[in-house]
Amino acid sequence: MRSVGGFNLLAIMSAVLMISNAHASNLVVLQSGKTMKAASYSVEGETVRIIDEKSEIAIPLSWVREIRTFADPEPTAPVPQMAAVDENLDNDFDYSDLVLSLSKKHQVDWKLVAAVMKAESNFNPRAVSPKGARGLMQLMPDTARLYRVTDPYDPVQNIDAGVRHLKMLMNRFPGKLDLVLAAYNSGEKTVDRFKGIPPFSETQSYVKKVLHWMKGLSS
Repeated sequence: MRSVGGFNLLAIMSAVLMISNAHASNLVVLQSGKTMKAASYSVEGETVRIIDEKSEIAIPLSWVREIRTFADPEPTAPVPQMAAVDENLDNDFDYSDLVLSLSKKHQVDWKLVAAVMKAESNFNPRAVSPKGARGLMQLMPDTARLYRVTDPYDPVQNIDAGVRHLKMLMNRFPGKLDLVLAAYNSGEKTVDRFKGIPPFSETQSYVKKVLHWMKGLSS
């Protein structure tokens, strides 16, 4: 069987057939126009790993035109859902003192931190995503290790690491807050790969919501 980019086509087609029958919340649109359904996915450098309960496949990121994300009708994971875009965030939010203190310490706009926290966990310190992100700022394991977080559920450690990560992204994408948010959601390498906000509906919606919530906060 012919291989493309190091990937066996028979294995790919078998996985596509298995994935297409799944009750998934992500639709992967390929450059060819064909689509694949998946329960979850992750971007790892130049590869997209598409995961279903019974199968898993890795394909080159260059094959992907966009990924559309849809809400599951019956979510099984304890992950807070992002609120509708017209819902406002006011100054009286949970962990506001910590956000103000740690934002000032690292010289990051506290409104950005508050809006990101709302989008990530809705201020739930025990939030866990299907991809393994944890806590208020939804730190992935690699990010937690990078900032030496020993307990991702500890609000102080979690917020501190999240603020430092935002600071790092702001230095990497100076003056481009939309790219900072896209990178926080999907990874800076993915933003680099697409030279802008990735064509993932989840990431595009995330950026809009965080910017919306920031505008609702007063200085």
